[in-house]
Amino acid sequence: MCESSSSSWATTWQRCLAGLTGDLGLRIDDTGTVSIEFANPHGDIVATAAVGLSGVDSYTESDEYGQASNPTRAQPRYGWLGAKQRDTGSVLAGLTLMGARLYNPVTGRFLSIDPVAGGNDNRYTYPTDPIYSRDTSGRQKEDWWHRVQRHLREARACGSYCGIAGLISREALRLVASESNRGNAVRHFTWQVTLSFFLGVGMARRIGNAHDWDLLRFDGGADSARDLANNKISRRWYRRNVIYLISAWSLARKASSSSLGRLRYFMATVKFIGNGLYDEGGFKRI
Repeated sequence: MCESSSSSWATTWQRCLAGLTGDLGLRIDDTGTVSIEFANPHGDIVATAAVGLSGVDSYTESDEYGQASNPTRAQPRYGWLGAKQRDTGSVLAGLTLMGARLYNPVTGRFLSIDPVAGGNDNRYTYPTDPIYSRDTSGRQKEDWWHRVQRHLREARACGSYCGIAGLISREALRLVASESNRGNAVRHFTWQVTLSFFLGVGMARRIGNAHDWDLLRFDGGADSARDLANNKISRRWYRRNVIYLISAWSLARKASSSSLGRLRYFMATVKFIGNGLYDEGGFKRI
């Protein structure tokens, strides 16, 4: 539910639905109106349109730090970074809830210190390059040198299988790009189950552990702890249900004549299963 309100005589609500990338795609309200949310590459909702009607209902613009271009106009709930369901201030009086902290788009600063030291230039600022960087969690981000070391560990973990492992990783990210709880869980499930099927559970575990190497000290540790737990849940599910995946691969081979097409068909099936498991509460969340 995006939001709801009720009294003794009325109830209003809105429901958010994800698009193909896992980001906000549709909103449905209690009157049955369905609105399409149009996002730009940065993840900002720039326009909305009601299904069944012609034209655009609303159009909004903001600067790179989230301040509305025309602040005197009423702003929609989801605008800047709205695809990530970051409220533009309609609920919090002009402030944006960025995961662990409140953010003020007018000043481009958080209202409290980063819970882990070293996240940005100082513990209150937003990333100094807000076009190509963002901080939707409000926590420390990984530095570039640590990222290089982590990728080198991944390369050592996959060894001569880095080609297929990299392809599976890329396709998992293409299928599910969202950083929401659902997006992270389903992406890691699709990634780990597919790695286990083609390269074995041991290889999937080594690559997964290398991918999250030493990340517990970044983002307050919550994201990495969640991802490691969901990796383990995914591999456990694979061990118990591999017979169904053999059938899924057989269908994939019939559905496409190309190797990439077969892989994508198979991973789309795994993603569908992952979404069902998420709805059943089968993954760790933060």
